Amino acid sequence: MPKPHFENPKHEAEFLRHLERRRTPLKFAFAGSATATHLQLAESEGYQSVVLSVEDEFAALTRLAADLIPPATIVEAGPGDGRHTITLLQRYMQQWAVENYLGLDFSEQLLQHFGSKFRTHFPGISMASAIWDFETGPTSRVEEWRRDDRVLALMVGHTVGNPEAPGIVLKNLRHSLRRKDFLLLSVVLTPSAEETVDSILQPYRTRVFENAALEPLRASGLPDDGAYFEVTWDGSAVIGKAILERPATMLGLDLEAGTEIECFRSYRFRETDVQDLLRSSGWSPLIISARRTSEHTAIIAEAR
Repeated sequence: MPKPHFENPKHEAEFLRHLERRRTPLKFAFAGSATATHLQLAESEGYQSVVLSVEDEFAALTRLAADLIPPATIVEAGPGDGRHTITLLQRYMQQWAVENYLGLDFSEQLLQHFGSKFRTHFPGISMASAIWDFETGPTSRVEEWRRDDRVLALMVGHTVGNPEAPGIVLKNLRHSLRRKDFLLLSVVLTPSAEETVDSILQPYRTRVFENAALEPLRASGLPDDGAYFEVTWDGSAVIGKAILERPATMLGLDLEAGTEIECFRSYRFRETDVQDLLRSSGWSPLIISARRTSEHTAIIAEAR
């Protein structure tokens, strides 16, 4: 494993600002040396159980195809390691064409890894990528890249559950696209009343997940044995905290033993909440719960 580090000085400076408030965004767990720990996590069974099967998404696309041919131009926000994307596009291309693909992500290193895998699997697709922090504002990259045809935007595998403000992210994506573009969104739903807290948290109580969540803090100067990791469920999100075992200096910030730093938060949604988020951020839900299970759902929306 590489020595813990940030991807660039800008990331380090921003991370420090969040560290000062003891709550660091999950996006840093995909960049710098955390790219490697994320890729390890992406191979794990627990992670795959959370990001869900592509069947939910494909069922929604099939419903869309009853009225029109799905777009051949695809933009994705947060493809990550690419496993989910590749599986979905392989299914997609059994029915419909894909000519152009743009992948947008926070980490240049992760995009490079993803781009190599994508081009190996899809040599006939024109593929481009660009850096975008979808939590900070819209991007002009889509408009610069696209042609005149409609675009299908992907935010799949519960990507929308990981930023601090999912509604702002959906609004930023909407303002990066044109009216009448489509969005395929897939989410993990709020657990049923019968599901126990232990079953909710089980995928997160693994060493590989802990390593991935703590890696940005290690890049800040946290010793390997300097904190223990705790995951809890608060009724709407899975929350991970690092609790310092002893005093530590991280990016010049002196922290006392017992300091709690929230380094992971993943929201769960009720289906009605997802629809409300979409409507309030400039989207009109078209296809809802095409293949709903008790845990996951996929929704297709149109940009207003």
